[in-house]
Amino acid sequence: MMVRFVVLCCFVTIPISVWTRECFHCLDIASRCKPGTNISTILECTDPTNRCFWRKVTGETREGDMIERGCTNEDGCDIMMKACENSGDCKTTCCHQDLCNSAVANGITSNTCTFLGLLVIILILRWEVS
Repeated sequence: MMVRFVVLCCFVTIPISVWTRECFHCLDIASRCKPGTNISTILECTDPTNRCFWRKVTGETREGDMIERGCTNEDGCDIMMKACENSGDCKTTCCHQDLCNSAVANGITSNTCTFLGLLVIILILRWEVS
């Protein structure tokens, strides 16, 4: 019984995103570069790009601010963040979860899924015992 619990916990706590990372990908003015628009796509990142990024450059075009979303690695995040710090005209954020690089909340995060999965396992095991 305990072995089954440990095996189930391992499967729930190892997120699928360990193997791949999906990020929103777009480079356009802010009004057209929103998740869900035809210009914003979902990109499956390849090794070693294990992070998603979002960058906003203020006043880049006559039409408005420029938005860029995509995949990068830790060094790429550091470079973009330092460039923005020096210029003052942009903002960059990097994150580690699938589709985390939208300016809008994406719904349930992998931490929430892990918590809910563990809760379900505990409830199932308590139900089997009684």
